[in-house]
Amino acid sequence: MGATRRRWSGRAVGLVSAVAIVGGLVTWGVEPASANANVLSRVVGSLGDLVAPASTLAILALGALIVIVSGGIDLSVGAVFALAAVASTDVVERLDVGAAPERVVPIALGVALGIGALCGLVNGLLIGGLRLRPALATFATFAVFRGVAVTCFAEPSSPSALLRVFSDAGFELANFDVSIQPAPLAIALTVLVLAWLFLARTVPGRELIAVGSNAEAARHAGLAVRRINGGAYVLAGLAAGLAAFVATGARGAPPFVASPDTELAVLAAALLGGASLAGGRGSPLSVVLGALLLALIQRGVEVLARFDVPREASTPVLGLVLLVALVLDRRATTSRER
Repeated sequence: MGATRRRWSGRAVGLVSAVAIVGGLVTWGVEPASANANVLSRVVGSLGDLVAPASTLAILALGALIVIVSGGIDLSVGAVFALAAVASTDVVERLDVGAAPERVVPIALGVALGIGALCGLVNGLLIGGLRLRPALATFATFAVFRGVAVTCFAEPSSPSALLRVFSDAGFELANFDVSIQPAPLAIALTVLVLAWLFLARTVPGRELIAVGSNAEAARHAGLAVRRINGGAYVLAGLAAGLAAFVATGARGAPPFVASPDTELAVLAAALLGGASLAGGRGSPLSVVLGALLLALIQRGVEVLARFDVPREASTPVLGLVLLVALVLDRRATTSRER
């Protein structure tokens, strides 16, 4: 137990250090040293820009954590995210232009969560019910879900009404000329607490960990392994739907519909946070730190675009980060087996 705690502490310290270093570099790049803004203004401005993307990625990564802890993997998370985003936006667009927030928010949230849960249920039935291999099954559903998102829903003609709701709930930091939207951060922190409570303090969470650690032993102990595996994908789908709601509200339009980077970023964030592809372990707090680091890296690539570095450079960068995360995961698994 002591060795395990030391490993988690060491990983958390490493992630915090990496976040601080990358965050400092990004902050310096966003506002050059010659600018009039002081250091504090640059830091606050960078944090304001990161709240929505980092919160969205953290929610997605926490959903992926649940699946990875169960011993599975979900390669369709970005497609579920995209489908839930465009579907909820399409429904909200059909409302009256001046629809009140009490109408917009429940409908958009309900549609996003419903689409996410339905997609998660499809994955769960394929993997838990038909016993298909998780990587192959979710790669296939990735194509199906993303295809539905692109072909069945038109690009929004105007910003989502959710943008107005999120903006109205925001506040200005006049001294720093920064607008902050607290809703994405509050939702991400709530999901973090719920994920920690689920894994550490509930019977279903402990059963999930037991299945991920040793599915055969869990089966002999009387656990419904197939049901537990399927349920993990439903939870991941709900997280993707919630992330779609947050991203659409913060940006005003469904993001990442055609981007291949979402799956890379989510998986890298989860693995950097200590989730093991071998199953059975993972820290929600460390996963959130991993998501923050990935969001900073993506922001750094956007900053480099000022120096004629193409934005497409984010894909190989995320690929390299994922490779590093896989190497760290392999080393941790090997050390654990000794």
